[in-house]
Formats: sequence, C-alpha cells, structure tokens
Amino acid sequence: MKTFPLNILILYSDSAFTPWKENINAQTVVSLVQAMSLQHHVTITHFNCMDDCFASFLKRFDLVYNVCYGFENYSQTDIAGWLDANEIPHTSSSYAAQMIAQDKGMLPSLCDEMGLYTPRLLDIEEILQHKGTMLLKPRFGSLHRGIHIFNEHQIPFNLVLDKDNLVQPYINGKEFTVAVLPTEDGKSSVCLPPVEVVPFEQKEMFIAGNASGKTYINYEPAIETTLRERIMNHVLRLHRRIGLMGMSRTDVRVLDNKVYILDVNAMPNIEPKQSFLPNIGYYNGITYAELINRMVNCFHHHYYQRQKEKMYA
Repeated sequence: MKTFPLNILILYSDSAFTPWKENINAQTVVSLVQAMSLQHHVTITHFNCMDDCFASFLKRFDLVYNVCYGFENYSQTDIAGWLDANEIPHTSSSYAAQMIAQDKGMLPSLCDEMGLYTPRLLDIEEILQHKGTMLLKPRFGSLHRGIHIFNEHQIPFNLVLDKDNLVQPYINGKEFTVAVLPTEDGKSSVCLPPVEVVPFEQKEMFIAGNASGKTYINYEPAIETTLRERIMNHVLRLHRRIGLMGMSRTDVRVLDNKVYILDVNAMPNIEPKQSFLPNIGYYNGITYAELINRMVNCFHHHYYQRQKEKMYA
C-alpha cells in the first residue's frame, strides 16, 4: 500500500439497485468526489457483478471507497465479503464484523458478555405469558423495516412463528442514536455525543423511521453528563468488540437509568443532507469533507499497517 496521494475508486450502486433503496444516487457520489482531498486521484464506477474481471479492475486502485449498500439480491454484507475474499482494500467493515452487527439474534449474548443491557429474546412460551408490549423484528433486517409492536391480545402468530423473526419486550424509554467515526489521523475511533430520536407526536410507543410514527433529531438532549458518557462508553466498546472499522451508528434506549442497546448499523448511510451520521458530524464541528477524509485515513492506515506486518512476518 503506497503513501499519499492515492488512487481512489468510489464504488457505488444506485438506490434503485439496492435491496433497501438507500439514499445513494448521482448527487451523493458527486458530494463524495467534492469532499475528497485534492491530492488524491478519484475514479467512479457502478457495481455491476461479482466476477474475476471486475475484481481485477478494482485491484488496480489503492483504496475502494465503498458506498455499495447491495446490488439486486446481494446485501451490503455480501459485497463486503466479496471485496474481502478478493483482498481488495475497501472502506467498510469486514464481512465477519458486519455479520455480527447485522445478526440481532447474537446481540443479547454479546451484550451479556460485555456487561451491557439489551432487550432479551422471548421464546413462544414467554410470548404467550408476557404481560405488556412486545416488539417483533427481522433477525437480519435493517432500516427499521418489518417491525411490529403488539401486546398479549394482538399476537401476530404468522410472524411470531417465522424463524427469521425475533420478539423482545418493548423498552418504553427515551431513544438515542450514537455515531462512531475515525479520529483525524485514522488510527483510532471516537464516539460523538448521543442525539435523541423524538416522535413528532407525543406517543408512548414509536419506532424511529417506522410507520408507528415519524421522528426528528434533538441534537441537544436534556441528559446528565454521567449518563451521556456511559452511553458513549458502551457504544464505543461495542463498536470495537464487534470489530467494526470506520463509521458505525448505534441505537439505544434509556429506561430507569439503564442503557439498552437496540441495534448496530455497521455501514451508516452518508448522504450529506439526509443521513443521520453526517448531520451528527456537522453538529459536532466535523464537516462532510473532514468525515470522508477521516475514513480515507482510517482505511489507508489499516491496510498499510497490514502490508507492513506481512513484510516483516
């Protein structure tokens, strides 16, 4: 891996081709190009297949800036796995780390191992006996899709019995989302202060970005310093334990002063005006250009260090 300037390829798939229709389009890619340091040589290409010819083309570049959130039936995790398998340096967490973050069925045991709280998983017997509100969600879902809120009188048995779904008690507390991003030199990670996800209509039950109610972000939540620092500590520890690199965004809820980890997004969207993480960065004095170049520094450092270790092994 050579030092700067780098030959960088922006690899993307337009929203129309991704499974979840994320905010990736020509304007997003233009914003990325404009954000890149002028010392780099930047090329753009659309992801089109997983074959040896395309892999050979990608290997011509020092770093692939990966904003491919899937392609047709391939998920973003599949794309990362293919890049890993072909030893192509790219700006997304590894396939293994993304699989851990994506699998909500693994989160309870992982949090328990770390001494963190997360809503426990309910089996069918517990669901039938549970008194109170429950939450059903896909084990490998994303973007808050496929989520259902119900109680013991409204159990959607067809969904509950689907092995690809999980059921947990609903945590009726304040919700926060927390961004992790690289330090300026790219050699470590830093957690930004939590921002609160607030429903537009005052409702006891809501899901961010879900039909259960639209929400907005409060960048200055009324939260005690000790609780804010505890949330940040938990999220950063989890980011590192999973093995995530670059950026991540974690949703938590706080109830009775306990911090519950809800979901970990291993590859947050980076549309500069609509996406959570860039806007959280803006609020903390981190421009879009700085955010993108921190990512370049992070993954350049990672792959450069890996190459040095191979040389001296």
